[in-house]
Amino acid sequence: MDDLVSWLQSLREPPFRILTHGEDLDGIFSGSLAIAAFNGEVELEFMAPDESKNSMRTFDVTIDLPPPAGRTALFIDHHASNAHLLNRADISIFDPNAPSSAYLVKMSLLKDFPSSDLLERSVDFVSRVDKGEMDENVAKFSVVIRRIFRTRRKLLKEMAEELLEKLPSSGEDLTSLRIFESEWKAVEREVGGLLNWADALEKLRLEKTALVIDLRGYPGYIIPYLLYRARNSAYLVITMTEGKNSNIRASVRSSERSPISALELASKFGGGGHERASGMLIRESDMETIAKLLGERRIPVKVVSPASPHLD
Repeated sequence: MDDLVSWLQSLREPPFRILTHGEDLDGIFSGSLAIAAFNGEVELEFMAPDESKNSMRTFDVTIDLPPPAGRTALFIDHHASNAHLLNRADISIFDPNAPSSAYLVKMSLLKDFPSSDLLERSVDFVSRVDKGEMDENVAKFSVVIRRIFRTRRKLLKEMAEELLEKLPSSGEDLTSLRIFESEWKAVEREVGGLLNWADALEKLRLEKTALVIDLRGYPGYIIPYLLYRARNSAYLVITMTEGKNSNIRASVRSSERSPISALELASKFGGGGHERASGMLIRESDMETIAKLLGERRIPVKVVSPASPHLD
């Protein structure tokens, strides 16, 4: 359809119900672009992938998440793991080869907007971050996003509005946002010791190994910082935090040298994401299966935890 905004406007009166991913920059910035596309006449809501997938609610637009069971009029996404859910949407803008969902939102909902070098640079930056390019500032910002998502999701709309105002193109731009400084200070007060422990991960060199970081009992929002610090330490880095119903939420990152990608591993347990950055919900008993699967690829597993602070 040539004009998706007009099509949605023909279906109902504003405000338009927009659902997007609340745990990463791509999802929140996609929400920023949706605000622009609908001239601010939106009700912006944020969910995690497992919440969206099981939600029976109905939305006008769902972005960067599995479409909800309750259906969505328009679905915009680039995660290959959501391909089997396209029948939940009336219209899908779905391209697993796209660099980010923000890119697809720009191309589908903002194509009639005046071109801007600043917007192009910002979308390119968000796309690179979504593929795993991260500096310390991006890692810290991602921690702040997750902390806010856990405790005050409505505040993410303010962040989306400020991202639209600033159009960031670097990690430094992200940490200059008004909301960042006070939120990061709160993180340092809450988990300062854990941040110091994470800094030591950068010194690990576990060749041809899967590093499992057991964070159960610790705030899961710290994961982006841990993954950043451990980015060169092993073939695979897997973090584990508590999920609902006795499940374990696992985030997986894989290096280009790894014989198994993050997506390949996550897909075996019903998860998904990107080639080198994915997530999955597992049970305690699945850890034995994961160790066996990695063992078949000659990848030993090393488990570390802040509860046992020595990393040697």
